[in-house]
Amino acid sequence: MKNADSNKGFTQHHYQNGESVFLLPSQSRNGAGFTLIELLIYLSLTAVVTIIFTAFTVNVIKTGIRAVEDREVQQSTRFILTRITQEIKTAKEVISVAPEQLILKNQDNINVSFYLDSNTHVVYYNDGSNDFPISNDAIKITQLTFESTANNIINISLTAESKNPNNPSQVNFSSAVALRQLQY
Repeated sequence: MKNADSNKGFTQHHYQNGESVFLLPSQSRNGAGFTLIELLIYLSLTAVVTIIFTAFTVNVIKTGIRAVEDREVQQSTRFILTRITQEIKTAKEVISVAPEQLILKNQDNINVSFYLDSNTHVVYYNDGSNDFPISNDAIKITQLTFESTANNIINISLTAESKNPNNPSQVNFSSAVALRQLQY
């Protein structure tokens, strides 16, 4: 007959009346180990915590992406408005103001224009010979209007939105710019 202390293996045994009896870990003398139910509860709790953590992480990442796209739309729209505003302020005169096109005579006596291509939703700057896009590919300009008021003041209204269908961020900017009469 083997001694219970000399039988050290993976499976726990208990000797009772000279016979070897297999015991579950929770039935062992020292209480070491886990039962199947304890293991299932542990795995279930771990799965729930993992799912909650993953959902939280995905939400944080999506919010970060939305914030970046919103910032991109705002920065691009501000850039367009600033570019048009600077050109108006330094122009010699206003040649034509139409709802979707502005034509100015710059300091070099060249007619320059800004307009919205409604098919591509891109704002273009024409330097007298070439068209240059001043809006980027990440945004769609849905509205650009110019309106002339008394005293050479030009009202500009600009609406832009993200091209990402999952984040329909939209911004509206407007500005009123007076033509400076520079004298040399």
